[in-house]
Formats: sequence, structure tokens, C-alpha cells
Amino acid sequence: MQPNRIDAVFLDRDGVLNELIYHEEAGVIDSPFTVDQLKLLPRVGAAIKLLNQNNIKVIVVSNQPGIAKNHFTEAILEEMTNKLKKELAGLGARLDGIYYCLHHPEATNLKYLKICDCRKPKPGLILKTAKELSVDPRHSYVVGDNLSDIKAGKAAGCKTILLGKLKCELCQLMDSENARPDYIATNLYEAAKIVLTNGDILTKGGEPRMEIFLDTASLEEIKDILPWGIITGLTTNQKIFLAEKGCNFRQRVQGILSFIEGPVSIEVTSSSLDELIREAREFASWDNNKIVIKVPMFGDGRGLHAASILAKEGIKTNMTALMNAQQVLLAAKAGATFASIFFNRVKDYGDNPEKVIAESRSLIDRGNFGTKIIVGSIRKPEDVMQAALAGAHIVTIPYKILKQLPLHPKTEETIAEFDRAWEEFKKAEAKSF
Repeated sequence: MQPNRIDAVFLDRDGVLNELIYHEEAGVIDSPFTVDQLKLLPRVGAAIKLLNQNNIKVIVVSNQPGIAKNHFTEAILEEMTNKLKKELAGLGARLDGIYYCLHHPEATNLKYLKICDCRKPKPGLILKTAKELSVDPRHSYVVGDNLSDIKAGKAAGCKTILLGKLKCELCQLMDSENARPDYIATNLYEAAKIVLTNGDILTKGGEPRMEIFLDTASLEEIKDILPWGIITGLTTNQKIFLAEKGCNFRQRVQGILSFIEGPVSIEVTSSSLDELIREAREFASWDNNKIVIKVPMFGDGRGLHAASILAKEGIKTNMTALMNAQQVLLAAKAGATFASIFFNRVKDYGDNPEKVIAESRSLIDRGNFGTKIIVGSIRKPEDVMQAALAGAHIVTIPYKILKQLPLHPKTEETIAEFDRAWEEFKKAEAKSF
């Protein structure tokens, strides 16, 4: 198994993609019974678009017993499905498959009276869909708003995300029915961000997963470090590009993208909100899968406003120049993909950067946000370890600091000693023949 591979996200429909409806005549909250009642939930289009852009199949697998109960007809269900696809397409989002179970064990429409394997919580529909679309459930997620979705996902071998808020009685029910999800999210967009970290906001065993980014715009530095196999992304800013005097900005960014497989942060330089958004959209259009827009935490809130707008459009953002945990919390709430804490600038101000990182990580984890903390402004090798131990998801390191990290005098002395011992062994070996 490839641990970082994600094939598909299986979505329940009602309560995940569209609103649940209160049907007064029946006194129940249920799925829509008419085409007009089908209304998308906020940020659903942006969430699906985000998954589409990362080449992850998005598939609806939903119990739809409304026909079996004579609430609506096959034709109305088809109209609702067409409306769903059309509205998502208008938002730049695409579903790779839509599969329904129409059966119900107490159906009044006898055509659909059946105890089947495709009705959740059984996994039959997920397994059938996975086979038809050539996806591996072990590398897939199920997202739903009901424990039946979680049970079906677990039975199929998928990771699971439950939408909603965790309550005490729900915890008890989860445990009694062996239906505790892997993750909980407040909405589909937040769930998509969990998926895009490969579910590894925390890795197996609950240990934090830490990454290293390179902080440079130099192609030579990238080519030198990349073979080490430790770099999963890259950050830049205006000062970093200033060091690359004479290069064409767009051409250099495209050169960086040709080497770096992961996220590449590029900072906007405009100050007005409208220009900032325009510039961000232009940069993102160069490679929306890799490019992350760095947005400063302006004191008047326009950076947060920009990050919120861009997040809704499925554009990744990195809120930058953060100096305390409250700024990190605001960035996460605005939907930022990353939040960048400036380690030594926090220290220059007289505050404790390790405390800021630890508080920020606690807020991120407790709030179940998908935002990752990047720690930059690294000036010496020990800063890297301090940031990592404090809880940074990512430390972005300048080339000259990264080059120092493998070096230790005692290691060099030990290697030389072992080399000398081996030479003596070879001489002794030669004499024995």
C-alpha cells in the first residue's frame, strides 16, 4: 500500500451536499421530496472542486428510500440529480459518480421492498462502486452525517469522517455500535481539508506528522537539496525574490514548480482587497494544485477577508507574518490552508516563539481545523528543533541553515575512525592470504 495515496471520497448526499428538509405534513426532517427543495449547503462546491483539483474521485453513495416510501418518483429523483450536477458544475465542481440504494425493508412501493446489501450501514454500494470505478477502499474516505455512513465506510475498509458536532450521547452511541469515525468535521469543506492532508493532521498512533519545506527561490539551491529526499514543499517572499535579482518572476515560479511536487507559497504584493484578490487568482491560475497564495495578516482584517474569499473559490492560502496564537486562530477560522508563524521575529518582539507555536497547535487540534502551522524566520539550526518540538506541522528552512543540519563534528570524527578501522582490516585480510 502507498500510504499517501488517496483514490476517492465517497459522500452521502442529504445533510452533506444539500440541506435536510423539515416536512411539516409528516413531522419529520428528511431528504428533499421535490426538486425545488434541493439546495446546496455552503462551500460544498469549493470542497468538491478542491478534491477534483487534487485528482481525487468524488462519488455520491446514498440511501434514497423516498421512492420506496412513495414520497416522490423515479423521475423526480433524476431531476434532483441533474440539478445537483448542474449547480456543482456552475461552481467548477464535478462528481465522478452518483450511486443510490432505492430499497427499504418497509417499503410501501413493493417494487423496492427488499432487504439488500447496498443499503447503508451495509457496505455493498461502496464496494460495488469502488470496483466499477477502479478505486481501492483502503485508500479512500467516506464522509457522512449519520452513523450508518460511518459503519458502512468502516465495513468497506475506508477511513471515515462524520459531519456534525460531537455530543456525549453520540459518543456513547458510537462506542456501543462500534461506529466511532476517524475524524469529525463541521462541514464538507473542512472534511476535504482533512482528506488533503491524507487524514494525517495526526498520523497512526497519534504522533504529529512534521514536514520540512525549503525557503528559497533559487533553482540551484533547490537542485542541490532535492536529492536529499526530505523536502515536501517550498516557501518564498519578496525578500527571497530580491536575492534572485534579474530573474523573470513568472518564469522563476514555473521553474520552481517543475522541481517541487508539493505546495509552493507565493506572496501577493498588492495592498487593496480587490487587487489582492485579482493577483491571487492570477498566481493560482499558473498551477492551482501546487501554488499557495501567501496573504499577510493585515491589521484591519482585509487579509482575513481575502483568505476567506479565496478559500471559497478553492484557492489554497498561507496566512503569513503571524506573531501570536490569536492570529493563527483567525487564519484557521478564515479557511487558510497554512498559517505561518515567524519564529525569530516573535522572539525579536520579546515573546516566546515556542509558546506561541504550542498554543497555536493546541487551538488547531482542539478546533479540528485543517490548517497547518508553518514556522519560518529560521536563523540557526537549533531553531528548527525548537519549532518542531513545540508542535509545528512544517518548518520552512533557508538553504544555508539546512546545509548545516547534517553536520556534527563528532559524527565526522566517528566516520573517520570507522574508515581507518576498515582500512586496517583490509590490510590484515590481504596478509592472511
